[in-house]
Amino acid sequence: LADSTSIRPDLTGDWKISNPTRKLWYNTQAFQRVTCNIPELVSTHCHFGDLGYAVLTTPAQAQLDFGFFKNIPIGERFRIQFRSEFFNATNSPWFGAPGNISFSSVSLVPDGARNGEIRSTRSNMRIIQFGLKLHF
Repeated sequence: LADSTSIRPDLTGDWKISNPTRKLWYNTQAFQRVTCNIPELVSTHCHFGDLGYAVLTTPAQAQLDFGFFKNIPIGERFRIQFRSEFFNATNSPWFGAPGNISFSSVSLVPDGARNGEIRSTRSNMRIIQFGLKLHF
């Protein structure tokens, strides 16, 4: 579905499901392969497919980043600054895109392994940084 030069499938039903999970993010049976790209089934009704480009949605992201610092004076001229930064402090995963639709060699309905399954994350999990800075 990501390649704009490939023949897109037909949409035969609603691809959205009410409770998507990482194992099944969209209804994979809502698509049908067009016969243009199956040599054994090429017909005179070959067409591009009515599914738009990049229509499937991906999971949203919820992330909290924050930082703090403390200035510690040392005499009149010097001070040390302690810093701490937290990226994705709540450790919430930002899941990647679901797997594409795949077909076996002559199948018209999607039957590939792991169709619609999310198997990756888009960003790192929690990252914590500490630092010391000497001001003079």
